[in-house]
Amino acid sequence: MANDAAPWLTGFDEFRAREIDPIIGELEAARHEARNAALKRASWFIPLALLGVGLVWLYLPGDFLIFAAFVAVGGSWAFIQHPIIRHQKVVKEKLVTRLCGFFGLDFCLVPRHDPIPELRRVGLLPSHNRDGREDQVSGVYEGVRLEMTDLHLRQVSGSGKNKRDVTVFRGPVFSFSFAKRFHGTTIIKADATVIGNWFGSIGMGDMERVRLEDPEFEKCFEVYGTNQVEARYLLTPGFMQQLIELRNSLGSKMQAAFDGDSLYIAANNGQDHFEVQGYSGKAVNVQLDRFVGDIGILFRIIRTLNLESKTRL
Repeated sequence: MANDAAPWLTGFDEFRAREIDPIIGELEAARHEARNAALKRASWFIPLALLGVGLVWLYLPGDFLIFAAFVAVGGSWAFIQHPIIRHQKVVKEKLVTRLCGFFGLDFCLVPRHDPIPELRRVGLLPSHNRDGREDQVSGVYEGVRLEMTDLHLRQVSGSGKNKRDVTVFRGPVFSFSFAKRFHGTTIIKADATVIGNWFGSIGMGDMERVRLEDPEFEKCFEVYGTNQVEARYLLTPGFMQQLIELRNSLGSKMQAAFDGDSLYIAANNGQDHFEVQGYSGKAVNVQLDRFVGDIGILFRIIRTLNLESKTRL
């Protein structure tokens, strides 16, 4: 399975045969049990919920009917899905934890470290008043300290019929250590057209626009920094090309920042990693390949940006 493009998979086939394959059958059987349990719940709970809504429709006011229908649909879905959600957590805990162990990394469903304050400080996250965090991978690879967390940020305003709930960010965020400690902060924001960039420049504080002589890079990003000399030293032609390649992989809304001794990356691409499809989804061994691919994102970023080299540039 290992090759020059994915050297971190060296020895993985032997590990899989020894540690993973013995539990695949067990998890696959559990997947079928979860699906059958959900179907069994649906067979008797949906008619019961419809009967309840019908009784409400006959004996209570119309406004209450809408509320009752909402509760019936939401409650039925949660009740029916419960065996599947429980199975998904078991798969994550058993498979992803083992896989991360092979790569020398840690995995936790509920993040131990909150990355939001650091990412907000360097301006990589939009304004929000609700946040969700899950599936955090952390550790060290080839001397680089790394962390990846899935974020879901929302802006909720108003109440009742005027309530608005808007997702403003959904995707992975990353942090990687740098051997060099930066004197200033350099932020690489996704290009948002002329008007969007103008609004985006408001509130940048003491940061100045850093103009670079690479038209392709300038089409993709807007760079701001507190230290022009350092920003230009970091963003060599080769490193700019590596960031463009990373953007092609993570999506056009990818942003990054150099601050302290760390590189931060936020990819608002709508993706969730380590998601398990339990009901109509794929077999466990197929999901295993997806998990390996999700973890491999971290290693690809390190190699794409050459973070493991001594110069980091």
